[in-house]
Parts: sequence; C-alpha cells; structure tokens
Amino acid sequence: MILEMISIAAMLAAYRAKKEKEINEMSLNTKDNIKKYIYFHANKAGINPIIAVRQAIAESNLNPRAISPAGARGVLQFMPGTWAMYGKGDIFNVKNQVQAYIKYMNKLKKDFPNRIDLQLAGYNWGENRNVLKTAFRENQTFSEYKDKLPAETRNYVQKIFFN
Repeated sequence: MILEMISIAAMLAAYRAKKEKEINEMSLNTKDNIKKYIYFHANKAGINPIIAVRQAIAESNLNPRAISPAGARGVLQFMPGTWAMYGKGDIFNVKNQVQAYIKYMNKLKKDFPNRIDLQLAGYNWGENRNVLKTAFRENQTFSEYKDKLPAETRNYVQKIFFN
C-alpha cells in the first residue's frame, strides 16, 4: 500500500514537471497560450487562476504590447513605478509580467488576507489607499466601501470578482 502511494506520488510529480516544461516552452503569441501560461503559474503560486486570467483580460485583453492612456504596460498593465518594485527585465515580456504579477498579488494577499475584492482594488488603484486599509480594518463589505472607489476601480472589481 505504501509503495503504491509512493509510486502514485512519483507519477504525479513527473506529470506536473512535464506539464510545467510544456507550459514554459510554449510560444506566447496567442491569447489562448497566454491564458494557459497565466493560469498555470498563478495556480502554482497559490493565486486564484481564474481571477488571474480575468485580470489579464480586463487589463489588456491579453495583449502583451498594450499601453494604457495612463502609461501602464503589458498584458497585466504595470505602471513603471510598480514595475520597478516587482518586475525585472522587459516590461512587455509575458513571462516577466506574470512573475511580477505573482509577487505583487502575494503582497496584496498579505496586506488584505482573504479579501479578493480589496486585493483587486489594490492592484487596480494602488495598494496604499486609506479607503482600502480602512475597509479591511473595519471588515467592510464591498457594498459598504465601493462608492469611495474611483469608478474605474469599482467597475474593475465588479467585473472580475462579481461576474
């Protein structure tokens, strides 16, 4: 029985390693492959992969070359200042973006544990907002603090988390 369990665990580990190699080596020139890459790495990092893919769609429609009117860049739309804190290398590189996204979301998860709504608002609007800190400290629901958010951030959270 124990040998069977060890064998199953070894097969599962081999499968995961093979899948990771396939994901990391695939071309990221299609939206479908970008979704798969984001999903895989978010899931591996303990970030909700469905939320991660929805964010990338909301941020850039999965366009690695996207530039917003505000100056955010790439598939996950990093502002240059945020990129300087969390990113490395070419800001338009999908793999670099996903690694920076994971670092940033992990920070937001620490700042706002078990509050995906606040994590999303922080990602979109900036993490150091008193409205978000107060909402967390006072355990406010989204409906209690949403009117204090900019319309773009309110819509972003609703689109990704509540739809």
